Amino acid sequence: MGNACCAGGIAQLFRGQAQHSEGRRQGSVLPTSGALVQLSGHEPSSAACLLESYDISVELLGSGSFGVIRRATCRWTGSARALKTVDKGQLPDFALEDLAKELRIQGDCLHPNIVRIYGSFEDEEQFHIALEACEGGDVRDFMFAQKVLCESAVGFVMWQVLTAVQYLHEVKHVAHRDLKLENLLLAFGHVPLEDNLVKITDFGMATTFEPGVRNLSMICGTAEYLAPEVPLGRYDEKCDLWSCGAILFELLSGRLPFDAGSQEETMLMARVCPVPLDRVSASKEAKAVLRSLCQKDPRSRASAEQALQSAWLGQYRPDAGGPAAEESGGRHVEDRPVPSEAVASKGPCGEAACGPAAEAGQAAVLQRLAVAGSGATDYADADSASPAVSSDSGWEALSCSGRSGSFSSPRESVREPA
Repeated sequence: MGNACCAGGIAQLFRGQAQHSEGRRQGSVLPTSGALVQLSGHEPSSAACLLESYDISVELLGSGSFGVIRRATCRWTGSARALKTVDKGQLPDFALEDLAKELRIQGDCLHPNIVRIYGSFEDEEQFHIALEACEGGDVRDFMFAQKVLCESAVGFVMWQVLTAVQYLHEVKHVAHRDLKLENLLLAFGHVPLEDNLVKITDFGMATTFEPGVRNLSMICGTAEYLAPEVPLGRYDEKCDLWSCGAILFELLSGRLPFDAGSQEETMLMARVCPVPLDRVSASKEAKAVLRSLCQKDPRSRASAEQALQSAWLGQYRPDAGGPAAEESGGRHVEDRPVPSEAVASKGPCGEAACGPAAEAGQAAVLQRLAVAGSGATDYADADSASPAVSSDSGWEALSCSGRSGSFSSPRESVREPA
């Protein structure tokens, strides 16, 4: 598990002295722009843009080996954000490359059921990533707090998850490769599951793929959710649908289909043992979807589109009512222009599509990350470029959900070189 940063270590993350005439902004733990490094090639620097765009709270949402998460507020809209701050000095070169790839993939995804990245910034010692804040924690915690989930609540969750997976696979040609309950966040706190908005997070294992080709080879993911073909080192995006099946199994029954004493035993059971559908008490329609997702042969496994067309999931399409319906509108979301928070409020920098200067700053951060790593610029080909690393030991240990404390997952992700 990743180590939690101590308070003293966190205080040392920012060393500059504020030189701006306004001094430190109230409620901010960062110095103003005079103490930050201006990136070459454009003005303003992405670090200065961060300070113009956000009020950053002293409130600590989480910590990991390589950085912390703080609550931030967009100055132009008042919207809450989760600001991940990653210490450059603590990151090995391969982790910098992984972070660049993760930012590139997740930042390109615009879907109501995927945690959005609003910007990436840099100062002398840290990278800062502004993400959508999710106030309801993760679905696993919600499930254990409720103890029992009704089938309709499960249906609403799965409809949203599979809609996002369909978008990733069909629009973006991205395989997530680490779908699990801990990586499903709830947008709203104290809102019933049927009315909430589920968002996929943690794209640390994600990669792009070529449709119709089984050319993924890295053994990665979380053993209890890992498709049987992944440990064999030749698979495609259908691995995500098996993970969706494991999620559905867990939501309906309260336990995982395969969970042995070790990761190796769990992965072996998934390959050689039948899926124990008799453990699940659910309607025959729900079981039919579960069975279609838990096919061991990926060629027989349902796609996200096929699962969404089932009679069971069709009834949970959010056509009206509730926060989830208001944001997604029951539509399949393609890429579309996203309103700029800065433009809407005439802010100087803002988030996401906030103008050429900010876009150049974000591009510079990605370029620096790539150069600091292996120098790879083709992220689609970086599938197996990194050495083995446990996902909860660094960047991936930092979650953007609104929980306090260390954010290590109880079910650790695995990652091995191809």
